[in-house]
Amino acid sequence: MRVFTGYRTNLFLSSLKSRGFTGSIKRALDKRDYARRGLPTHVEIEITNRCNLSCPYCAASRDLISDKGRDMKLEEFTKIISDIVSEERYSPTIQLAFRGEPLLNKDATAMIGYARKKGLFVVISTNGLLIDEEAARKIVASGLNHIVISADGATKETYEAMRRGGRFEKLLKAIELLVGEKRRTGSVWPFIEMQCVIMRKTESEISDFRKLAARLGADGVKFKTYKLTCLGRQDKAAADLEGYLPKDAGYSRYKKENGRLVPKERAVRCSWGHDCLIYSDGDMGPCCGDYDKRHVAGNVLQENFWNIWTSDVAKSLRRKAGSRSLDICEGCS
Repeated sequence: MRVFTGYRTNLFLSSLKSRGFTGSIKRALDKRDYARRGLPTHVEIEITNRCNLSCPYCAASRDLISDKGRDMKLEEFTKIISDIVSEERYSPTIQLAFRGEPLLNKDATAMIGYARKKGLFVVISTNGLLIDEEAARKIVASGLNHIVISADGATKETYEAMRRGGRFEKLLKAIELLVGEKRRTGSVWPFIEMQCVIMRKTESEISDFRKLAARLGADGVKFKTYKLTCLGRQDKAAADLEGYLPKDAGYSRYKKENGRLVPKERAVRCSWGHDCLIYSDGDMGPCCGDYDKRHVAGNVLQENFWNIWTSDVAKSLRRKAGSRSLDICEGCS
């Protein structure tokens, strides 16, 4: 069975399933309004850059991060959110994710709860392995809207080869606990989505992954094509990671051209021209492709969020990110 793998298609389908039709239309209209007003259409906040896994295909597990080992403090997070919501008629989606595992931050559910009380739609992306009974209770009680659980593989062999340091049985138990707590409390939230990146080892397990998600009681499932993170550093990064690309060309973002991997499709504009990324130490960056912080507009813990967002430096970085003219944009699909 073929699956939807396009970024925008997946984004829309996830929104449709988690927010419903009315919520998705409102989100689309809000994003248009925010872009028109020069406000971030999406805010991604990295609440930790630590991870409990060492997946070989992830930039965070390799040699691309020089500032490892920092958790954002609760008071730092509340300062950022308070700044953001000070703008009138503004309520963006907040995603707590980037280079680390968000649930490693001991204050993760308190952060979610604070953002929800401020009226924000909150999403986290997690490997799920830290979800025990207590964590499941806290997550549901926090009001979290959407949780994406990265589970690359439908079998123990595949999953543990891809997610190094993870245990398949622990993952399944975590999802069961979260689903069970949601049902026990009768809560609508969070929307529980299991995600699989289609790679060479996982491309044969698409159907089985769907069945696994249904058996566990997940609300949705999403498949993504594998992205060679920091492909702008070609050649070594591509050479190291090419073996993870699926054999089925229909599931690959890339093609070989003059001996190099290049994206099969490349949009002229990028959504990061309107979006915002905040690292765990408060630095504001231009996009999720900047793993080692080559480009920083300022620090939102030292200044007001909006002072930095409206600065000439930040505007310049967004223009370049939007037109794909930063050095980190090379090869990005």
